[in-house]
Amino acid sequence: MLNSRFIPTPLIPAETRDQIVTAEITSDKKLRVSYLIKELIKLSLVLLRLKLTRRADAATVGQHLGDFFQRMGVLWVKIGQLLSLRVDLFPRELCDELSKLQDQAQGFDPAIAKSLIEADLGCPIGRVFDQFDARPFAAASISQVHRARLKDQQTRVAIKVRKPDAQQSFARDMKVIRWLLVSLDRWSIGAHMRWTDMLWEIEQLMEEELDYSFEVSNMKRMRKRLRRHNIYVPKVYAQFSSQRILVMEFVQGVLMSDYLKVAHQAPERLANWHKENNVDPEKLGKALFYSNLRQLFEDNLFHGDLHPGNIVLLRNSRIAFIDFGSVGFSDTDFLEKYALYLEAMVNKQYAKVFDIYLLFPDSIPATDLSDLKDVFVTKLQQWEERSNIRDLPYEEKNISALNDSLLGVLGEYRIAMTWSVLRFMRAHTTLDAGIRELIPRTSVHSLLKKYFSKRTRRLTEKSKKTQRDFALSVLPGIATYPINVHESMVFRGSVIRRLAQVFEGTTSTIADGLLAFFSLATWTTRLTGLYLLLAFVDTNYRTYTFSPIIEGWIDEVSVLPELDAQVWLLVLFMWFYVHSNLQQLRKQCKETNLNSATA
Repeated sequence: MLNSRFIPTPLIPAETRDQIVTAEITSDKKLRVSYLIKELIKLSLVLLRLKLTRRADAATVGQHLGDFFQRMGVLWVKIGQLLSLRVDLFPRELCDELSKLQDQAQGFDPAIAKSLIEADLGCPIGRVFDQFDARPFAAASISQVHRARLKDQQTRVAIKVRKPDAQQSFARDMKVIRWLLVSLDRWSIGAHMRWTDMLWEIEQLMEEELDYSFEVSNMKRMRKRLRRHNIYVPKVYAQFSSQRILVMEFVQGVLMSDYLKVAHQAPERLANWHKENNVDPEKLGKALFYSNLRQLFEDNLFHGDLHPGNIVLLRNSRIAFIDFGSVGFSDTDFLEKYALYLEAMVNKQYAKVFDIYLLFPDSIPATDLSDLKDVFVTKLQQWEERSNIRDLPYEEKNISALNDSLLGVLGEYRIAMTWSVLRFMRAHTTLDAGIRELIPRTSVHSLLKKYFSKRTRRLTEKSKKTQRDFALSVLPGIATYPINVHESMVFRGSVIRRLAQVFEGTTSTIADGLLAFFSLATWTTRLTGLYLLLAFVDTNYRTYTFSPIIEGWIDEVSVLPELDAQVWLLVLFMWFYVHSNLQQLRKQCKETNLNSATA
């Protein structure tokens, strides 16, 4: 349990908070395919009108798309939030508008919530909780949260209850979304968007959010990992939790969202709160920044939705995280490449940064990328200069700003990043909203440099711990040698594989061209053979009577000189030889292309 000495004084009085509005749960069946088509037609007409009146700027289009997703429901809001990550394919202003999409925070009847809790507990609520606040104090798209107190332990807890119709409504909406995305993929509309991958991301996201047993497991693992970061994770009570109910420790603290609100509305009150609770904003900001990187690159288990509503500030500059419905991990090979990318950027090895960055997309065009490399290096140099300007707003010099800039450059070359990589990058983006208020003048470049220095030290110490006898018998510099060798193997091997893909793409393009050439040559030879055949008939069998059609064809070739039989034999033999060879070359090119496609 959280030590009482870390519980801060309130920043916003509880009585001043808005009450959660509850609404009746209705069986909404409007999200049929016909309804979707009607709404899409309405959206298309609005966008067409904007286009004709020359008001279709990116921000305005983004607003109308956001309104469309909000009207369609929670799953569509998730789609809009995912699309907001695609700064490699859409204008930045459009993505900014879509990033404003939020789930509707409306609760449901407390009596229904109580009956759901009792149904999953298998007993009256009073047998487990001696206090239960029927009024929800928080609500999200698919759940609401109630305060309670465990009867046996006298511990204050928060009970997260899923809406009773959430699973059915999501299953119904997913049918429509799946039909739409599969249709777009089948008709090759926006193929670079990789619609089937996006569909997989949505289905995984919904599966984790609808089943609270995932969150129970996430909280247990994150509680153990984040303890090393001095970040608190509330205790979860798995014995009272289920797929629909989640019982966890109630953490008394100040939400980062409240902190940001007071920072803008009453900065003097915030300064007094800092003194009362021994809170240093710079220490908080750096702790969040470093913990995020450690989760990503050392623990390979990261909180994927660290927006201000999921960060709790405690006394003595301590932090707690809540809401672990979105916890991610990545392929080890990708993690090491991404760490190498950031480390090379910190060390100003910009050519290396470019080579590593091209390992992230699934495919790149088989073309000269020297111009792209020049633009990349320029963008990286500009970002480094910005990151060291103290008075520059944090959002212009953070990692997200750099990634957005580089993704925009990729988009100009029709290179699309995979959805899994964008989901990984989102971990930076959501955290930025809090960090930019805590450490607005910091140099992100310097923070990254310090992190990688500490990371190398931790990895070295870990290596020494497992091989202490060996480490004590060699020179200190040898300790970093395995790391460097490993880096070289990961980086060089991946680069070679990517270059092989580019070479394969280039050779495939050449093979396609040769196949088209030999096909055309083969058909040209066949037509030439027909022409020669008619000329032979015209020369040697002019006295015979043919049909009117053939007579017309023969008249067209009668301009050829008369040749004797031996010359005709030689001509026909040469034709046969050329045709056979062209047909064989065409066959070989076709087999090569088939092998490349199946490889």
